[in-house]
Amino acid sequence: RNYPFMKYLKDDIPTLFKGRFYQIKNKANIKNKVLFIHGNNNNLAKITVDHEIDKTFNIYAKDENIGFISKEFFDDLERINKIVDGKMSLSLINGSIFVAINNNIDSFELENLDSISEVSNAYKHDLMIVEEINRAIKHIEVMTNESEV
Repeated sequence: RNYPFMKYLKDDIPTLFKGRFYQIKNKANIKNKVLFIHGNNNNLAKITVDHEIDKTFNIYAKDENIGFISKEFFDDLERINKIVDGKMSLSLINGSIFVAINNNIDSFELENLDSISEVSNAYKHDLMIVEEINRAIKHIEVMTNESEV
């Protein structure tokens, strides 16, 4: 519904994120919280790793022991980040993977047929990214399962 007050809100509230957000349920028994982001997080420990991924993302974790994440996962994430249109952030939290793709496309306000086509193409590209992330997560599952043995 288009409520009369909505026209005032649109101009007064800045948009900080335009894109999509996905949650991928995962079987990995991850007890830690690990963020791969472009900004800062004052609530978690900043992690430095001996990998190129350290230059691409700021890595934060609740527990500094992120040994369950393999080098192959970092390689995959680095490769995936290069094919994302915009900026991608990824979080591993309690057995779920959260992916934010900030591509400056407003998926909630479709103004014309061109924007519908643009959003549709962006979703298709995002699904390919999510499939790639799902494959990369296997490196975490292997490391997690091996560490429990």
